Amino acid sequence: MQTKPPFSVIVTGILLIGIGLAFLLETFIPGLKAFSLWPLFLLIPVILMLSEVKSRKDLSSKIFGITYLLYLVVFFIVLNTLGWHHMSTLWPHFILAASVGLFAEFVVTLEVSKLWEMATAVVIAAYFLVPGLSFRVLAGVLLIFWGIWLLIKTFLPSKKKNN
Repeated sequence: MQTKPPFSVIVTGILLIGIGLAFLLETFIPGLKAFSLWPLFLLIPVILMLSEVKSRKDLSSKIFGITYLLYLVVFFIVLNTLGWHHMSTLWPHFILAASVGLFAEFVVTLEVSKLWEMATAVVIAAYFLVPGLSFRVLAGVLLIFWGIWLLIKTFLPSKKKNN
């Protein structure tokens, strides 16, 4: 009877093949730098976390980390393309990555409090990302999110705890 190979071995094998292909493509496609694809290594923990998900509860405990890392993969690949000298102005994307993770948690758990936390993170990141953004604009956006949160809290069924 054959035993099923561990998922991590399969993932590692696929990633090694992918990295090898990237190096080969660098030979055939001018301008492509295989080293600029290093953020793809962040997919390893994402795949390992996803392999542990057996239920919605498992997903709710891992979705923030998964989403955060996926955001960083895209962000770092963009930085590798545009240049890391932009990091001095783009650092608030780490806050935006957290807000995307919080939104993913809301989608999985339907905990309305995650929307409020996400909105706060978005407003903070926007303040630093958008030059000349006035406090009035931030206050307006924050009040709109607060109103949406109140409406969702009112119309979505709340989880009742058994005492």
